[in-house]
Amino acid sequence: MRLTPILVQTGTEVAHLVPPLKGTPCLDPGSLKFRAIATTASLPNVPTAAKDLRSFVANLFGEPIDRFSLIRLESPQTNLPERLPRPKAFQAFIEFQKNFDSN
Repeated sequence: MRLTPILVQTGTEVAHLVPPLKGTPCLDPGSLKFRAIATTASLPNVPTAAKDLRSFVANLFGEPIDRFSLIRLESPQTNLPERLPRPKAFQAFIEFQKNFDSN
């Protein structure tokens, strides 16, 4: 079996590249010969993030959602405490906006 790696940098490139690739005679729909690895550094910290991401990737690559798994690396950034804005910060923003709008 020969693997041909293809480096793709954006979702737009994938959207244009995958359909013609999957339409070749040697690659039937749902074929296990097709492997997709997608990466992201911007997975939101919300309960539905994993399902939403798998659904997006499944649609992007035209494959069933159960063909994709999510590997998550824990980071100190994923468990940050909630930060509420302080009144001083609000006031600074109000002053900035007043000055910005007047120019």
